[in-house]
Amino acid sequence: TLNLLCVDRLSFLFGLIFCIIAGIGSVYSWGEGSRWEKGASLIYAGSSLGVIFAGDWISLICFWEAMAISSWYVVWAGKTRGAVRASYRYLVMHLVGGNLLLAGGAFVCIRNGIQLELLTGSGGAGFWLVLAGVCINAGVPPLHTWIPDAYPESTVSGTVFLGSYTTKT
Repeated sequence: TLNLLCVDRLSFLFGLIFCIIAGIGSVYSWGEGSRWEKGASLIYAGSSLGVIFAGDWISLICFWEAMAISSWYVVWAGKTRGAVRASYRYLVMHLVGGNLLLAGGAFVCIRNGIQLELLTGSGGAGFWLVLAGVCINAGVPPLHTWIPDAYPESTVSGTVFLGSYTTKT
């Protein structure tokens, strides 16, 4: 069975913080940027909430990829040559991280089942693939080189959303 919403104390705290940031970021970006960028920013915030509230591998990966694509558009919306180049590098890094997460999730599902909490206590290949995917998304050194490329190339309001969600999720 799918468990699309799994709320505990920690995810509730992060969800509350993410909602407050989305509200502040929306007010901040009210007069700047295109409607498409604002929409992508809100999809990005919503998919980040989906990731932290996910209770199974399928919903986690779906929200993870929605987060990657919407955040790619937020970087791309800078519409300079540097922003376009940085956005594709950003997308490639997130897709690599997402594929590692998918592969690790598949290993864990084959071994333990679909629920996320079954990852704890596991030290197999699935655990290490999931950890690598999360480390890429979190920008853990030396896997962080896409961050200084992408964030400055985005619009100002886009950088507010990027700095608030990607590495924290």
